[in-house]
Amino acid sequence: MGEIGTFSARIPIRTVFLAFFFVGCTAFGGPAAHIGYFRESFVARRQWLTDETFADLFALSQFLPGPGSTQLAVAIGTVCRGKLGGLAALVGFTLPASVLMIAFGLRLLASDAAFDSNWLHGLKIAVVAVVLQAVIQMAPRLCPDWRGRIIAAIVLGGLILIPISSGQIIAIAVAGITGLIWRRQFSSPEVSQTSVMDSQTFATGNLLLLAVLFLGLPVVTLVPGVPTIIDVLDGLFRSGALVFGGGHVVLPLLEAEFVPTGWVDKNTFFAGYGIMQALPGPIFAFAGYLGTVMSPVPNRLLGGGICLAALFLPGLLLIWGVLPFWTRFSANQTLRSMLRDVNAAVVGLLAAALYDPIWVSAISYWTDAALALAAFLAIQSQGIPTWVVVIGCAVCGAALS
Repeated sequence: MGEIGTFSARIPIRTVFLAFFFVGCTAFGGPAAHIGYFRESFVARRQWLTDETFADLFALSQFLPGPGSTQLAVAIGTVCRGKLGGLAALVGFTLPASVLMIAFGLRLLASDAAFDSNWLHGLKIAVVAVVLQAVIQMAPRLCPDWRGRIIAAIVLGGLILIPISSGQIIAIAVAGITGLIWRRQFSSPEVSQTSVMDSQTFATGNLLLLAVLFLGLPVVTLVPGVPTIIDVLDGLFRSGALVFGGGHVVLPLLEAEFVPTGWVDKNTFFAGYGIMQALPGPIFAFAGYLGTVMSPVPNRLLGGGICLAALFLPGLLLIWGVLPFWTRFSANQTLRSMLRDVNAAVVGLLAAALYDPIWVSAISYWTDAALALAAFLAIQSQGIPTWVVVIGCAVCGAALS
């Protein structure tokens, strides 16, 4: 494999699905770890891609908003086996975590007592440790200079001092405009000379559909009598389209959509997010849980499936829409400047969410803070898997409560 957009019909779709399904069952450790799993599976072992092509696709997944590791899976599947291969990769990689999260939601609905169990408190403490680690790991990479650190600090202070429901989206938009007006200068990027052979008509259609849904869904929600599920779909679609910097960033966006509206109560929201940390696969599978336990109908199994589709769809449309044009886009100085400042704002956004609502809702006593610190140190050491730490927090939280 050496060309972005070409594919081999010799790889069966079933093989693509099973390969990504296996990765989805074993890929613990978050988005950064997923990249290692992908390279080992599809470059080193199966040799479906060269290192050069893998690097190009990885750069594309990092450039776009959305769930980076899932978009990389779609890109690999598309390059290896066309559009059907991209869908097979998407379904295979996301299916294990999605099924488990929906099952967990159904279990909670079947037993009201589960919502009040003491172990839920431990899961919320685990979220503190997981998100703190995400902020610390992201900050040096996304805020490498004084400008990025200032943007992150302004976003952090602004969201804490002026907590408004649309604050996250405003912060991302302002950072993008800053990068557009006050442009950074970059050296010419090193991109491989891979050709683009995919259908540009199909790509343009995906981008048009993305724009229509992104702009049209908010308008539809204004129509009197529209079912609440349309508001849910609008919130999920916008969240999926505006996630920069990694899957953890979707937490404050989804919390702002689901908790203030009463679709999901705060304890239930953070309990599900805590469980998600103990599972392999993409964090966006959290949408399956939210759709299962939310109050608007359809919920339960159907709601979980609908919400998963709504949150993952923007990332799919973006990767298919930009893939044929990537070599040209990656050299655009203006786009790179905007993206750098948006990424810096993401650090401030996630840090603000770490304080409120995560810390505020999880930490009540010094013992809670001590457990959160111990969990963070365990995760940061990289010697203890995240899922082990989450389970340990759940057990300790139950003991402390």
